[in-house]
Amino acid sequence: MFYRGLIIIATFLIIILLTIRTIVISKFGAAPHQVPLLGISLVPIGWFSGREYDKSVYKANIYALTGLYNRRFVYDRVLKIFSKARKRDEQLAIV
Repeated sequence: MFYRGLIIIATFLIIILLTIRTIVISKFGAAPHQVPLLGISLVPIGWFSGREYDKSVYKANIYALTGLYNRRFVYDRVLKIFSKARKRDEQLAIV
């Protein structure tokens, strides 16, 4: 399974927490705590959300009965391969 959801959620949380911390420091001169308690409490929520996102993407791309990739996944992947071949001026054949 991919970890795209975990990375996206973790990055989003870090950006939000750093923004909040910067605003608090600019308004009050110092952060109330050296250890960001809000950030520590949001880590499990972010981890769970990212894991659920990855599961839903996986289930959307795999046909449940056979375990093979579905048409949507193959179509998206083929478009990416075509665009990469076009950028490199390479010939491409599908067998």
